Amino acid sequence: MNREEKILSLQQKYQKILLNDGGLQTLCNALIEEVDNPVFLLDKYQDDTIYITKALKADKEFYNYLEEKEIKASEEIFCEYDILIKRVIYDWQGKEVREVQVKLSHNEETLGFLVILEENKLEKDACIAILQAAYAFSLKLHQNYIVQRLAQKCNSELIEDLVGGRVKSKEELIKRGELAGWDLSLPYQLYTLRIDFSKIYSENNKGTTLYYYELEEQIIRYLHRIIRTHIKEKYIIFSYEKDIVLLINYISKTEKLKKDIELIYNKIQKAF
Repeated sequence: MNREEKILSLQQKYQKILLNDGGLQTLCNALIEEVDNPVFLLDKYQDDTIYITKALKADKEFYNYLEEKEIKASEEIFCEYDILIKRVIYDWQGKEVREVQVKLSHNEETLGFLVILEENKLEKDACIAILQAAYAFSLKLHQNYIVQRLAQKCNSELIEDLVGGRVKSKEELIKRGELAGWDLSLPYQLYTLRIDFSKIYSENNKGTTLYYYELEEQIIRYLHRIIRTHIKEKYIIFSYEKDIVLLINYISKTEKLKKDIELIYNKIQKAF
C-alpha cells in the first residue's frame, strides 16, 4: 500500500468511528492497532489525563510516572499539514522513557495532547497513522468541549438558582442536577477552597504567569485527578465567585473523610 492509499484507508477508518459516534476509547484502540504502543490523552496543560486505556489505568505506577518524570531531550520527527509530531525523552526512576506527542487543536485553541508511550520503536511511516488520528481526536475533543460548555451553563444556572432560593423541590433539584451531570440524590459534605494569589505570585514563584481563571481550571482538574486516583467516592466540583466548591459523598464527617480532606489539601498545597 503506497502513502496515498494508506492515508485514504486511515481517513475512512477514523471517519467511520466518528460517524458512528465512537468515543475516545474507540479512537485510542484504533490508533493502538496502528502503532502497537500504549496511547493516552493529556489536557492542554499536560498536567492531567483526559483519557487513558484500561491497561495504563491498571498500572499503579503510571500516575507516579506522570508526576515524577523529568524531560531530558526533545526532537521533531514530523511536521506536515499543520501537525507537529515530537519525540520527547524523559528520565524516570533512573530509566529513559520515550513519548511521541502531538498537540491537538482547533483554530488556535489547544484542546489537549495525544501521547504514545513508545515502548516499541516507531518507524517513520507510523507518523501517517498518528497524523490521521490527531485530526480525529481534535474533532472529538472539540465536540466534547461543546457538550461540556452546555453542561457548565446548566451548572451555573443551577448554582445561581440554589443560592437565590429559586429551586422549589427536591425532585426539581435532582432533575436539573442530572442535566448538569451531577447526582444530587446523594448526601454530600461541602468544602470550599480559595486561591491565595499573594502566595502563588510570591518571590519564590516569579515564573508564574497564569491568569486567575487558568489557575482555577488547573486546580479543578488536579482535584478531579486526586479524588479519582486516591479517594474514589462520588463527588462534585464547581467554582462559585472566588471559591472552588467540593461536595464529597459522605453521610457525615467521619475519620476517613477527615483523612481524605487532609490528603487533598496536602497534595494541592504541594502542587500549587
